[in-house]
This record gives sequence, C-alpha cells and structure tokens, in this order.
Amino acid sequence: MLAASFKRVASQIAKRDGASMLSRAFGHRVSMVLKQDVANLGFRGEEVSVKAGYARNFLYPEKLAVYATEANLEKYKVNKESVDEADAEKERALKQIISRLSSVEVVFKRHTASKAEQTLHSSVTAQNISDMLEKQHGIIVGVARINLPTPIKTLGSHSVKVRVDDEVEKEYAAGLLKEGGEAPAVAAADVEEEDAAKGASKKKEVKLQVLVTRR
Repeated sequence: MLAASFKRVASQIAKRDGASMLSRAFGHRVSMVLKQDVANLGFRGEEVSVKAGYARNFLYPEKLAVYATEANLEKYKVNKESVDEADAEKERALKQIISRLSSVEVVFKRHTASKAEQTLHSSVTAQNISDMLEKQHGIIVGVARINLPTPIKTLGSHSVKVRVDDEVEKEYAAGLLKEGGEAPAVAAADVEEEDAAKGASKKKEVKLQVLVTRR
C-alpha cells in the first residue's frame, strides 16, 4: 500500500516537472535574422529576439527569418547605405511619375444635343481616361489607379485623381519604353499624400487634368 502511494506521488512529481520543462522549452526566446521586413517586428537583415514557438511555427516555416547563427548573420547582413540609396532612387522615380502625370492634359471630344448644351451624349469613364493616357501620351496607368467615382458627363476641364505608389513604376516604365522617350525633370506637382495601408511606403494622388470639348 505504501509502495503504491509512493509511486503515485513520484508519478505526479514527474508529470509536474515534465510540464514545467515543456513550458520552459516553449516559452524561451531565440534570436532570429529577418530575411524580409516583418510588420511590428523589424526590417530585413535585423537580428530580433522572439519566442521559440513563434520562430518555429511561423517565422521559419514562412521563410521570413532564419536562426541567428554567425553564418546567417553574415549572409543576411544588409548594407544600410545600399538600402538608403535604393529608397532614394525609388523616391526620385515616384517624383518623376508625379511630374509627368501632373504636366499632361488628356483631351476628349464628345457630342452634345446642341451648342448650348453642356451635357455629353456619352460620358467619359476611368477606362476612357486610361486608354487616352496611353494613346495621347504613351503613359500606361491601370484603371484601378484612376479615382473617378462617377463618369464625367459635362464639357469643360476636370481634375481627376490618379493614385501613385511603388507599383506604378512598372506601368510607367512600360509607357516610357513604348513612347521611346524620357521622363522630364522633376517639377512642382499638386500632390496629396495619404497614410500607407501597410509598411513604410506612401501612397500619393496626382491631379490629372481632363479636358472635354465639343465634337
């Protein structure tokens, strides 16, 4: 009887100690090197301390980070000067895009019922503006970037917002290549900055002038 009680006590102690060890194993922290920027944690190349479970179950399998061995620290070390220069180049490219878009005018000709009438027979849509930007100026801008809540239905000059961010560079470059020209020097532009949806990049809206005349 005494032997059985002793075994039960020993078993309970072993379970308790095992649970404690398991808790410590899952609760301790490890050092990781980020392979790319991770929101609320750090930037690419940065060494961070995280819970072992977070590293094992998320960062490592998702290929966002590796364990901070000497080899990995050296392999994923980021040259800050190179990063800063790349960011500066990206900012210059965005300014050129802003300058380019804010310096052109997209012209449409539409029929009206009479010379006194200002209402158009057929309205001007975001798709029309995207198509005409490419046709008249060789600039490719996706329809989703054109902020036109309702189509333009009257004659005259209209200011239309075009969203610009890092991804628009590809569209812009395609337009320049097709046009065979170069972007003009950076000029003052009417730009409205918005908070970024995520990350450190900014989204901007350029005011594009759209002129609708009578056909």
